[in-house]
This record gives sequence, C-alpha cells and structure tokens, in this order.
Amino acid sequence: MDKKPIFVHLESFTWNSEEEYIIKKSIRNLDSPFPDLVEDAQKRLKKLGKKCLPFFVEAIENDAFDSDTIRDELPEVLALFKKDAVSFLIPYLDNPNEDLVYAAQAAIEEVGKNAVPILCEEIETDNLVVKGKIIEILGFIGDKKAIPVLIKCLSHPEKSIRDEAEWSLTQIGTPCYDQVLPLLTSDSVQLICSAIYILPRVDRARGVSAIIPLFNHPDYEIFNCVYRSLNRLDTKPIDELLSYMNSESIEEIVGILNVFATSKDISVVEKISPLKEHPDIDVRETAEWVIDQINGSQ
Repeated sequence: MDKKPIFVHLESFTWNSEEEYIIKKSIRNLDSPFPDLVEDAQKRLKKLGKKCLPFFVEAIENDAFDSDTIRDELPEVLALFKKDAVSFLIPYLDNPNEDLVYAAQAAIEEVGKNAVPILCEEIETDNLVVKGKIIEILGFIGDKKAIPVLIKCLSHPEKSIRDEAEWSLTQIGTPCYDQVLPLLTSDSVQLICSAIYILPRVDRARGVSAIIPLFNHPDYEIFNCVYRSLNRLDTKPIDELLSYMNSESIEEIVGILNVFATSKDISVVEKISPLKEHPDIDVRETAEWVIDQINGSQ
C-alpha cells in the first residue's frame, strides 16, 4: 500500500506515558488503509474513554486527517464516546478550524437522541454561533423533547437564531403542532409570524386552516406573514385554498388570490373566474389581475 498514516508525521506525535502512546497510535491508525487496524483502533479508543477526546482535537488542528476521513469516518468514531463526546465537543462548534467544527457537529448528530438533554441545557449559552449550531443539531436529531427550548428561541432578539429555531421545529414535524398553535394568539407579532411559518409545514391541512383566518388580522405585517408562508410552501395547497373562495371574509379571499398569483396551475383560472363578478371591487380587481398573471406565465 502506498498510503501512509498522516498522523505519524505530526511533530506532536510524542508521548509522556504508555497510555498516551496507545491513544495517539490508535488515532493515527484510524486513517490506515487496513480495516483490521482501523477496527482495532476504534476498540482501543472506546475502551480508554473520554480521555482520548483532546487528542482527536489535536490531530484535527494539526491536519492529521484528510477531508474524507474527517467527514466519513471521524464523526462515527467520536460518537462512540456518547454523552462525554457531546459535552466535550460543544465548545468546538465555534472554532476557526472548519474541519473541527464539522467533526464536532457531525459527531454530536451521530450520538442522536442521547445528546438532546445536554444540548437543551447548553442552548442557554451566550455564544450565538454555538447556540445556532445547537439549534441546527436539535432539528437534525428531531427529538420532540427539544420542542420547548426551541419554542423559547423563537423569542430571541437575533433573527438568525429565530430563523434557525423555526427551521428546527419544522424538522421535528407534527409533534410540535399543538405546542406551536397557541402562539397564534400571542401578543407578539414576531411569535405569531413564527407560528404562521411553522404550522403549515408540520401539518399542512391543519396548519393552513389555522393561519388563513389571520388574513383578517388588523396588523398588516401578519397579513403579509400569512401570504409569505403560504406562497413559499414547497407545494402550494391549491385545493385547500380554493375551498375558501366562498368565504364571507374579503380579506381571506384577497389574500388567497394573491397566493395564486405565483401559481402556474392553469386550472386555477377557471375556478377563480367567477370572482370577476364578485360584489366587492377589491375581489374583482384582484381576481382579474391574478388571472392575467397565471395566463402570462404559460
């Protein structure tokens, strides 16, 4: 084999004890082309436990591994240390060494649900980079136990943190619906808008029904939030929205028509054409404009 373990070339490959030698040699062998050596190294490191973790950081910081090893193999190895790895690696989520950040995040994600209690405690950090990464990891893991702390993050003053929390809650999916729903009656426009974004993405049918009445909200920002949320769904809920065309609320009809304006579904034209005869001028004019927009997109 031409490939040589990279770690052997590190100036730091010295040792003060037999145990330290075993740790460093085992870490070096993780990059070996021989599967037996890699498997033996993993077993030795797991047996030695969390005392190995600082040496992984040393190896990454000294470019001991190639990118493939860091991305494909190292997270799984670090995850062998389970909760010890999570506590140790969280501070490294904010680090100038991108390989180290990647390895730390991927390893914590690999630990999975066992990492959630620690992450839910550490999410209180003042370090916005670490906080954002923890929120992202919780979304990746998708454990419903994280829902309360993620909802709390929706009130954070930093928009990037709020946006990350919204995304993570959508990744958890349906289990968060009932806990997010009460936010629609919040005194905070910010929280209402977060709920408007989340609900149709975790339960489309119930979420769409829950947010459409907010087209009637006196705050125009909330009207816009409903429009943006519906308009940016991966697949527009055409049939659900068409069922509101007989609504007694002019605001609901106009809001939904605006959502249709970016649709390329020509069948919508036929279904909303009767609204050109609607008694309300805003509905008539909006329907005509929307029909022109859809026809023009063909």
